[in-house]
Amino acid sequence: MLLDAKMIYFSNFAKLAMQKLQDAIVRSNCILFAEIDMQFHDNEEFIKFVEKWTERYQLTLSPKERFKQKKKGHPTFDLIIKPNLVGDDDFTKDLIEIARNHPEQFAHSDFNFLNNSQSYLAFKFYLFCNIDSPQIYDGLIPIDQVNTTLKQYIDGVEKFSYVFDHPIQLGNYELVRLTQKRSIKDDLEGREKNAFDWTWRIGAESYSRVQKQGEVLINRWNQCIEKSEEEKQAYFEKHLSVLENYYGFRGVRKQVGTLWAKERKVFKAKYGEKYLPYYRPLKLSYVQRLKSGLEANAEPLEMIDHMKTAIKNTVKKR
Repeated sequence: MLLDAKMIYFSNFAKLAMQKLQDAIVRSNCILFAEIDMQFHDNEEFIKFVEKWTERYQLTLSPKERFKQKKKGHPTFDLIIKPNLVGDDDFTKDLIEIARNHPEQFAHSDFNFLNNSQSYLAFKFYLFCNIDSPQIYDGLIPIDQVNTTLKQYIDGVEKFSYVFDHPIQLGNYELVRLTQKRSIKDDLEGREKNAFDWTWRIGAESYSRVQKQGEVLINRWNQCIEKSEEEKQAYFEKHLSVLENYYGFRGVRKQVGTLWAKERKVFKAKYGEKYLPYYRPLKLSYVQRLKSGLEANAEPLEMIDHMKTAIKNTVKKR
């Protein structure tokens, strides 16, 4: 496929990064991945690191060159970079303060974005490897053998894992492979294996936490029965808002909807139909297809400027 050409993606935003991570598996057939946590002392260190990986993994091949690599049986790579540029991060807070109180200094071309805080900005580097082999796609070749072979061809290559053995995680979410139920088409075509799909789900820790929260609230509802109408209306709101604020990926929506239905069933069984309106229906959002404000295969300095712009936009909104 010549369309699959852009191999370096950078995103400040979690939802966009999650879509790109899913694309790497679903659209680019990258079954091998390595996840690396990084911090950099300054802009130059970041730039040199990205340039080193770009050269090592040939991340800016043309569509034609990449197609030839695949046909020859050579690996091709995709890289997704996600900085932890979020509101509750110490580095982010410091840079927002500089942009607000010293806008001229912040906007200057020689401002060292990554070296103006007592804290370091954390980065996630997600590196995907595609080897056009059915045995790789099915995970039939032991991963140690895959890594040993890659080392013979690429100096300093990262250690890869199969994505179905080690789910990719980002924040409260994990990217998982789900086996689909057999269809009539599967049986008619004589397929031995069920088809599968990839989707984002709420990670086990976050799901367990919100599930426990719901259980506690339901068990304590009898303490709220004699309270005012306003207090009863507000009782479940925080919990329901948490459920509604999970990202609206298909797998997440299914988890949230199932949990809500179970909690509502338990609530009705314990307290009857009378109080059900206080456990209102959810208003779940969908994650639309997002477009990055930064072109794929951007230069490292453009990535830094992109982060600076995000900080400046945050200051403008406050």
